[in-house]
Amino acid sequence: MRKRWSAFPLLILALAIVSPPAADAQEEGYHFSFKNFSLEIYGGYSGLNPGDFNISADYEEAYLQFYYVQRFAYFHSVYGDDYTVASRRTGDGRFKPITSGFPVGARIRYAFSPSLSVSIGAQYLSVMQDSQVGMIVDVQDSHGGYADSPNLLTYQYQNSGFELSASAWILQAGAHFGWDLGSKFRVEAFVVGGPMFAQCRSVSEQHATMTDQTGYRSNKVYSLEMKGSAAGASVELGGQLRFKAASFLNLFLEGSYAFREADELKGPGWSKTTTEDSNTGQDVSSASWNGQWSVVFANASTAWGRFQAWNTSNDSSSAYFYNSGTRRFVLILSGLQLKAGFAVKF
Repeated sequence: MRKRWSAFPLLILALAIVSPPAADAQEEGYHFSFKNFSLEIYGGYSGLNPGDFNISADYEEAYLQFYYVQRFAYFHSVYGDDYTVASRRTGDGRFKPITSGFPVGARIRYAFSPSLSVSIGAQYLSVMQDSQVGMIVDVQDSHGGYADSPNLLTYQYQNSGFELSASAWILQAGAHFGWDLGSKFRVEAFVVGGPMFAQCRSVSEQHATMTDQTGYRSNKVYSLEMKGSAAGASVELGGQLRFKAASFLNLFLEGSYAFREADELKGPGWSKTTTEDSNTGQDVSSASWNGQWSVVFANASTAWGRFQAWNTSNDSSSAYFYNSGTRRFVLILSGLQLKAGFAVKF
């Protein structure tokens, strides 16, 4: 099991930083007043790299390469010019991982002094990435019984519904330390932290079709959807540049790094397999489950090699295929953030 940096120690550190200064400021005689309250609203951009969650994009690419590139290259190496292959990709150039998200939020601040404020608030982060990737492979097979009349085959793969999405509600309490730069500008440093309630969703829809020159056609569609949710922790460290636009209004730019993690995600999943054959008709099978997300290792042996790749799954019944071990899945939504917003005094 890989060791991972956890946000929980940072959350404890943040609370330790917030509590003593606030208590000291109150003891020094800063009296309660509604004029010391303000409301901040903001939105922005966050760079992300949820490694475990993005593994499924790598898996889909590995699957495509193994079954639609390596497979036909192997038969060409065996039969030479009696088995020629021409292939081309369609749609997007790759299965896209999640690389960014968009946080929005609000916080209520209370100023204990000109240099110290505390806050409570909530932030919402959403991320989504979809891909449409395909490949068409034309095969001219002249070996064996096809020597006098080459068999012309077309294999087509399309994953038109691949999607990774995640979202999180984050409750935050924090401390803000500020210094005025003249009458209009102010710089601040802050630390905020709290619980995170995260969700994720993975969708894949693989279409595999084969046709030949006689008009025979076979088609297989495999649809898969998995969901998960769990509570985690978030700690955010950053700085802010504020501009006093009016006596009651401040505008600000904010840069920060947020540590966000959730593990032991659990949720429902379902799959459906539809096979069609121009000779025998259609067959449909489906399954549903509810389980904990894991990172699993696919390990399958074929005539042209062994397919091995990491993937994500919350279906424990798929162990017959993922038979080389599992490890803990962690949804990591950490990253650098740039935000802009405004603050209104009460």
